Amino acid sequence: MLLSFFYGTFVLPILLSMNKTFIIITLTILLFVGCQPKSEAYWQLVNADSLLYNNCVDSAIAVLEDVEPLIKRDSAYYFVLDAETRYRQWECPDIDELNYSINYYEKHHDNRKLANAYYYKACTFIVRDTLPKECFILLKQAEQSAEKTSDNSLKNKIYSALSYANGAKNQTEEALKYGKKEYYYAQKVNCRRDIAYALLRLSTCYSILGQRDSSEYYIMQCKMLVDEVNDSDKPFIYNLLGENCMTENLDAAIEYFNKALRYKKLPQTYQNLARIYHAKNDTLNWQKYCDSALSNAWYDTKIDILTDIAHINYADRNIAAYKNTTDKTIGILKDFVKYEKNNYSLEIQRKFDFEKQKIEYTRNIFICITIITTLIALCIILYQRRRHDKQKALQKELETENHNLQLYNKLCESQNIIDEYEQNLRYLNDLLDQADSEEYQVSKKQIAEVVEKGKAIFQKIEQNGSIAADKEYWVFCIFYFQNTFSKKAIKVFKNYQELTTEEKIFVIIDDFLTKTDSEIASILDISQTTVRTRRSKMKGKMS
Repeated sequence: MLLSFFYGTFVLPILLSMNKTFIIITLTILLFVGCQPKSEAYWQLVNADSLLYNNCVDSAIAVLEDVEPLIKRDSAYYFVLDAETRYRQWECPDIDELNYSINYYEKHHDNRKLANAYYYKACTFIVRDTLPKECFILLKQAEQSAEKTSDNSLKNKIYSALSYANGAKNQTEEALKYGKKEYYYAQKVNCRRDIAYALLRLSTCYSILGQRDSSEYYIMQCKMLVDEVNDSDKPFIYNLLGENCMTENLDAAIEYFNKALRYKKLPQTYQNLARIYHAKNDTLNWQKYCDSALSNAWYDTKIDILTDIAHINYADRNIAAYKNTTDKTIGILKDFVKYEKNNYSLEIQRKFDFEKQKIEYTRNIFICITIITTLIALCIILYQRRRHDKQKALQKELETENHNLQLYNKLCESQNIIDEYEQNLRYLNDLLDQADSEEYQVSKKQIAEVVEKGKAIFQKIEQNGSIAADKEYWVFCIFYFQNTFSKKAIKVFKNYQELTTEEKIFVIIDDFLTKTDSEIASILDISQTTVRTRRSKMKGKMS
């Protein structure tokens, strides 16, 4: 975005001010620099990467042998793939080369290749069968980078390594946590071999934790995929299968344990055989397998075996042997506690997980604040919009009302009612002047009727009766008023200019008879608000 702003603000105006030839040359250079073609070595590396993904290790090695990386990008990619081929052959990857790749991808933010570089550097310790804290740091860094990608195969192998490393350190609960993640991504990838290893890992963890039902469930599923597993890992499957048969079928259990020992001499397998022969009261075989188990066992296995021997010696009343075995157990426990104090692998992993949760918590807080701020801003905008619309509607309503009033005034003016009624009045006055002549006898009778009707309406007004229905005879009321109260009529009407019939009636009621607002409203059959509006209009017509 900043780059676009820079080009739009500075570069483009400069280019536009130059001549066409220079512009074409400049754009050509920019396009050439911005769109560098991938090298032949890069495409060879992509091919090797694809072959490794499909487990064609020999073909990938053949491709890599012909690659000559000349630029940093190709070299970093080459070192990662070379490390992967070495690890696939159970050889130790080159740490210096992987450091080069890590430094390059940390700067260029290629999370997939960076995660692979961290992972294969951690594998250098796994190949040597040493698991220092640096190995766990590298695996956690690989996990963080892999989580930013959509590569499920990459995530699966990282979680597999974490589960294995924690299991080797006797951190069973942590190994189980990563084993579940390994199984989830193995199913996503849908690789039978990866699923078999994940099932084996889960079964082993549940077995160590004493959850036999869960261990049996996963090992029985793994049994169907045993051919997918390497020979070096088959003894673990057979050992777990034998453990599941120990309570029901000892002969079947012995058969599974012997199968396991053909592939690898596991201390757990010797321990299980010792327990079986003790149950059969075969002392010679019991002692033989106990010694074999103790020769190459981990702390917890040694403690279990020595505890079993101590219980048997105590049951046989062999106090000297019981004391000797107990002393050995205490010594091993002290060594184990000392080892645990120097083992920081679990703390390192939890520190990484805590930092990750902290980042996610901060990000979630930021998202929540952003959402809340956006909602508040949206509410303010909606409120202001609604207020504006309301004001606009009110203004439009006022404009409509004013427009209607103007139309009303124009309509009244256009009707020329005043002139017409004045002509009628003049005509009636002329009739009065000529009332003695015979030819105007009929007109005189008409004038009497007009006066009579006008008087009736005037009396209604005095008595606060409604005259709304007599609107067509209001002119007669005015005629009666002017002739009956001539001086007062002249004085009242003189205060105003160009009054209509309705306005003259209003003046008679309001100014002459001084009726209240409620009485006027009743007489004219209008609201009191209209009364006040008309009075306000009348002020505008005052002389």
